[in-house]
Parts: sequence; C-alpha cells; structure tokens
Amino acid sequence: MKIVAKILAMAALVALAACDNIGAEYPSDTIRFAVGGEIDINSRAIIDQESVNNTETPVRVTAKSGNTNIYTAEQIFRDANTSEWLPNPNRRKTWDKGVAYEFYATSFSPSTAKSNGGLNMVSDTRFTITEPKEYDASGDSWVDYLLSHKFVQTVPEGMQPPIVKLDMEHAVSLVEINIAKHISFEHIDVYLKEISLEGFYRSADMECLTHVQYGRGESLGWKYTNVGTMDAVYQIVGDEPTAVSGRKPLEVRGSEGGIRMRFLATPQQLGSSCVLKIGVWVNEKYNEEAEDKFVLNEYSFNLYQFATSEGVAIWKPAHHILYTLEVDTGIRLEGSISPWVDVDYIEGTVLPHK
Repeated sequence: MKIVAKILAMAALVALAACDNIGAEYPSDTIRFAVGGEIDINSRAIIDQESVNNTETPVRVTAKSGNTNIYTAEQIFRDANTSEWLPNPNRRKTWDKGVAYEFYATSFSPSTAKSNGGLNMVSDTRFTITEPKEYDASGDSWVDYLLSHKFVQTVPEGMQPPIVKLDMEHAVSLVEINIAKHISFEHIDVYLKEISLEGFYRSADMECLTHVQYGRGESLGWKYTNVGTMDAVYQIVGDEPTAVSGRKPLEVRGSEGGIRMRFLATPQQLGSSCVLKIGVWVNEKYNEEAEDKFVLNEYSFNLYQFATSEGVAIWKPAHHILYTLEVDTGIRLEGSISPWVDVDYIEGTVLPHK
C-alpha cells in the first residue's frame, strides 16, 4: 500500500500542471524550499494541487535568522522547472554563513470555505476552525489547516546551503465511517436507509505549542479548546425499499460497494452526546423465488463508548479515526485511530487534495 501511495505521489508531482515559471536565475545561496511531508495522498486534505500557486490555498513561510525575522507568513510558489519553492523574485533572501536559521510553513484550504465552515486566523500558529453544520459529500465546506515541523539549520563557511524541507502535518482530524456487509450476508440484499452522526463540536480554538526539529520524527504539539455548540448533524440518506431498483446494495467489506462518510473534524474528546445512528433495509425473503421482504433495522451507538486511542474516545489532531460497521443478523461497530500519514518524504512534492 505504501508503494502504491509513493507511486501516486510521484505521478501527481510529475503531472502537476505548471503555473507561471517563477524560477528565474538565482544565486546558489538563495534560500529555497521543498514542501511535502508524510501527508497521505489518498486522504482528503482539501489542498488543491491546481491552486497551490495562487491565493486560494497559499503556502506561507515564517523564518528567523538569529534574532531577526526575515519572513513573516511569506507566500512561496512552486518553480515549474525545479519543483523547488521560492518567494517572488523581489522577496528572496540568501543565507548568512554561521547564523542559525529557523523556518516553518503554514497552509489552509479553502481560504474562504463554502457553506458555514470557516477559519479565523489570530496568528500563524493560533486560529479558530469552524467545520460545517451539515455533511458535505463534495468536500467544499471543510477547512483543513496544516503546519510544518520546524527546520533548523546553520550553514558553516565554505558549505553549500541546503534546501529547506518543510514537512506538513494536519491540525484537524480525518474521521471516516464505513459500513458494509459481513461475509455471511454475501447473498442477501442490504440497502442503506440512513447514516446520522450528531452531538460533537464543530469549532475549536487551536494553538501550536511546540515545533520540533526536522528529522526527529516527533509529532507537533497542539493545544485545542472546543468552543461553540454541538449542533452539527451529518447525514447520508438512502432510499426506501420501493425505490431500491437500480441502486447498488451494500457489498462485503473490501469491495467498492461499502458506504463511506468521510469528513474533517476539529480535535476533541467525545462525550455521551455523540451518537451514531444507522438504518439499513435487509431483504429477508426466505428463498430466491419468494417476493422481496424488506425489513428495516435501526441501530444507535454512543461513540464515546468506542475507544479510539489509549482507552479514550478521542479525535486526535493529524490522525485518521475510522469506525467500521458490518451488517449481518445485527450490526457491529469498531473504532480505531492511526496517524494521518502514509507517504514518506518526497522532495518537492505538493500538498495533495485526495
């Protein structure tokens, strides 16, 4: 799976449509950047590859040379020829030898969310995210925010300066609900009536407390405080039995016939109000020749009872939270959490969107 992801990442890099060639000749000691990191290109990061070089999804760098700020939220652009990232020509800086530099990058998308998602920037490392009130299968309403690990470097006299590698990491959580049939129901028709999730926060004040030096493999330190109300209701609605003609029923897990609800969420520890409801129509006819007999089965799960991390039901920053459900004579739910990463660092790669 990692090999496939890497191939896809490299293909995305090669196939990226070039914007303007902003990489005019520049001295070898120019501060240059590579933006990438361990972001899973199969996930919905909402960073559109076609818009990284404009104001829709800007990548911005903040940098310090000794005690002097040399960049403050400076937008960088990807060079079409070299895949390196640079500020506009009149904003480029060169390395001072023997001086300690610190760099980090931020990005968020979209800059103006549709629907009722939104992002309020207090500073480069402090912000408030508000995710949409209703589920949006298109993804246009979700707000994703990324922050790089800090890159620290001192270039000795006589040494060639490095490319500043900025590994990006998500501040939000990727939550996925996946429902399919158990193998024992392989030959029984099951149709989705509804997936409904409610009782969780959709807004949070976020602050990055800790930057870590590139190469240590540590996670960024995030402090988040949930704000607002738990008024979101995310739903996927299916059909009544009389309308299932032409629709594809649920299939056994591992096939493409499962139903998936996938969204971005503010990090939070779930409370007893977070309830997942599932309704499915099961065809209980007693043989192939009998008439259809669709029976509605409805289930309700308090997600705070399904631990995803260290015995706690929590949606962690930069993690993929997965709830899997399998339908047979009943329905089973399992929760799991894993880092929202999959791809090793590829120099010059752009931020992916799905």
